[in-house]
Amino acid sequence: MNAAESRRGAIILRRPTVIHSFTMVLFATVISVLCSPNAFGQIDRPTLDQIEDPTVRAIVVRGMTARQTGQSNEALQFLESALQMRPNDAVVMSLLARIRADTGDLEGAAYLAREAFARSGNPRDALQLSEFLVRQGRLSEALDALDAALLDHPTYTSLLVERAEVRRDSGDREGAEKDVEAATTLALGDGQPPAGIRDLDTIVSVAESIGSPAGLEAARKRVSMDPGSVAARVSLASLLIAIGDTASARQTLDQIPYLDPMDSAAGTLRSQLAVRAESTNFDGDNETVRSLLSKFPIDRPRLLAAAAGLIERAENGSAAPAETDLAAHVLLRTNRAADALALLEPLLERDVSSPERFGMTVEAQRRAGTLTAARIACSDGQLFFQDNIRLLAECMQLSLHEVDEAGARDLLLRVRRAADISPPLEPVDARVEVLAAETMAWLHDDVSAQTSIELALAINGLDPFVQIHAASAYLKLGDRERADNLMTKALATADPDDDVLRTAGRIRMALGQFKSAEELLSRATTQTPDSSIAFELLGDATLGATAPVEARKAYERALELDPTNPTLKSKVDGLPN
Repeated sequence: MNAAESRRGAIILRRPTVIHSFTMVLFATVISVLCSPNAFGQIDRPTLDQIEDPTVRAIVVRGMTARQTGQSNEALQFLESALQMRPNDAVVMSLLARIRADTGDLEGAAYLAREAFARSGNPRDALQLSEFLVRQGRLSEALDALDAALLDHPTYTSLLVERAEVRRDSGDREGAEKDVEAATTLALGDGQPPAGIRDLDTIVSVAESIGSPAGLEAARKRVSMDPGSVAARVSLASLLIAIGDTASARQTLDQIPYLDPMDSAAGTLRSQLAVRAESTNFDGDNETVRSLLSKFPIDRPRLLAAAAGLIERAENGSAAPAETDLAAHVLLRTNRAADALALLEPLLERDVSSPERFGMTVEAQRRAGTLTAARIACSDGQLFFQDNIRLLAECMQLSLHEVDEAGARDLLLRVRRAADISPPLEPVDARVEVLAAETMAWLHDDVSAQTSIELALAINGLDPFVQIHAASAYLKLGDRERADNLMTKALATADPDDDVLRTAGRIRMALGQFKSAEELLSRATTQTPDSSIAFELLGDATLGATAPVEARKAYERALELDPTNPTLKSKVDGLPN
């Protein structure tokens, strides 16, 4: 293996191995795509060992990448081609079934899922078949499929949970209650595989909808798995109300972590929650917010509407640190970096327990143009969390922005080292991967950069952040066509954020398109009027468009916002009044 080949592993899976690096990257890509939250909805990761042919694996990966970037028809063509090469492969059938469902062909999807289950006997294929049948209203057929799977897999919790849902929807309350009880027993005992959070949430949801106490222990286990989860406690309280135990429901509500007993506002909120308990009307806004944050492109108006109460609690000080973090995340994703910073900085002064909080603070400070503060937050965060990949990646982006080659190189090495001590085959974060790609491209590690770009796009090619930084990486690699195509996709999002606009502006300037860059960066200054970075870049674009007077005005505004910046002072002094 030569030196170039040895660098091909993606950053998260860069571990010693004896297999060829192409196969390693291919395997990593498939694993990452299938583990991604946006990959296959409820389907579990298929057994990839069954796809022995590397050519078929490569086709499958290309299909997954196409699906992640919204190219369902292209994905369909790749997977159909893979199935032609492996006509009896249950894994390929299962993947193709999901893509057929994406395109609206539920009947074809159900046929393929049924064939996959017949060949594999895998309970995950039965779950997928049930889903497609239910979506067509064919509930009795879904029950038949689940019954058949449970004969061979009686301790597979997810099958019982799914059957409980289908029985409930079929009007079989008694059967649904029996399945909830059986699923709860497995979830608390020897169910295989062990019940996950989704299984427990579904058990509780079904139990609540039929007013059955059978799911109580599952609800309590869900709380014990994540004691800080407001949603888990609200679900438990909701179930208690559904079975008439309002006293226990109120007690559960009183234990919600974000209510500070010393805060007068918390007392008011506790009273409001008690009223909700009596009316069985619960606030599930936080879970809705998390769901909306996970979908790309982000629907900003809907996200802000769903998060209105959360943001209000964070701003008036009645939210717990974790809720304030969530509110800040919403504000960052909706172009309100300064508002996010107003929440994060005072919180960070009294609570340094979260690496994500440090990372968001660095992002908010960078976007607001307070780079000195961002560097301090990076340094402080790394003292507490030296191996946190997302924090290191955010600091790496800051180094990229400041053209700090030594800093970026050091942080890239630390991201790789941190990845090596993570649990193997964990889902890869597309934003981390694309920042690594951009850094590697800048450091002229072209092969590794190309691999990481492809992996980032395969994981979440719909995220405008991933698209624009992949475009920047491609430009550094000299591929102008791909850079321009990805930049166009990122800018096609309704109301792109300031990070996308600034990065696109840099790319336009690198391509010599100064007028277009000027327009993009002008929009960025409108979104972030207190960002010295945005105004400095606007000055650069305006100067490139041969308008030195207007460029000086932009530089002067940047210098007002960052008066100690010597680079800005020299830019102002070098231009006529």
